[in-house]
Amino acid sequence: MSTIRDDGGGARPAPAGLPAGDEGPGGDEGPGGAAVARARLAALRRDAAAVYESIMAADHELRALADLRVAAERALLAAGQRREQAENVLNEHLRAHSGLRAWLAARLRAGWEQRARRTALTAALDDCAHSVEAARRAFAQAQAGLAATVAARAEAAARLRQLTEECAAAQRAVAGGEGGASGSAP
Repeated sequence: MSTIRDDGGGARPAPAGLPAGDEGPGGDEGPGGAAVARARLAALRRDAAAVYESIMAADHELRALADLRVAAERALLAAGQRREQAENVLNEHLRAHSGLRAWLAARLRAGWEQRARRTALTAALDDCAHSVEAARRAFAQAQAGLAATVAARAEAAARLRQLTEECAAAQRAVAGGEGGASGSAP
């Protein structure tokens, strides 16, 4: 792994594409240093372009996940409404067929119809409950995906800011190297 000196005198990894140990005869000073600074600037620009592309991809993914979350919210709402309706129908059935009237109906052989209807309504209520749970899981997955993508995008944005600062420093080094080289020529 190649390293370069930073402004504080410490060493850090060189960006991709920078020749290892090729800092020219006088570091960043002189014609060799300007070439190294130009190579470093080009490598930094390539890295910044790659990070920018990853930010754009994250933005696209965020839009898709937001659409997915909205769809999951709508499905959750619809499933909740269906469950509530099924629960109301079951409650009305139980209320209508309880007490003395239900006992007499059961005695008159209508009880099996009531039990069959109650079983069907209970099954419908259970089915709606499963739909609600599936919609909740889909919503939670969409939320988790959004959170992960937002975190990755924030990290990429921080890296892009860092690369932008390094590009500016490299541009100053190139300008200083070229200015010093042309200023020393008679």
